[in-house]
Amino acid sequence: MLVFGATAAVGAGLAVVIDQVTHHAEISAAGAGMAVALPVSIFVFSLWILHEQPSAKGTMDKLLHPITAVLILLTPFTGQAVLLTGILLAILVAIRWVRHLE
Repeated sequence: MLVFGATAAVGAGLAVVIDQVTHHAEISAAGAGMAVALPVSIFVFSLWILHEQPSAKGTMDKLLHPITAVLILLTPFTGQAVLLTGILLAILVAIRWVRHLE
């Protein structure tokens, strides 16, 4: 339930960011960024709980998703939440892929 709810909330958060950037909403950049960062963090953390954490083999596997989720929560304070969230997710996928190949 959290995975699907968080996914839907990301779409709504992106709409908030678009409205903020185009000056159709009176919300701060940090608030709009949090509308994206919070559901993405919940999504990453939910996937970790449901899929990655039970099969984690080492410390890296146990901490990778929670650390990424925390870093994503910090992105709204930079003013570039959407861009940095995407970069952090790309790094997470790359690390998981390389670790899978080992």
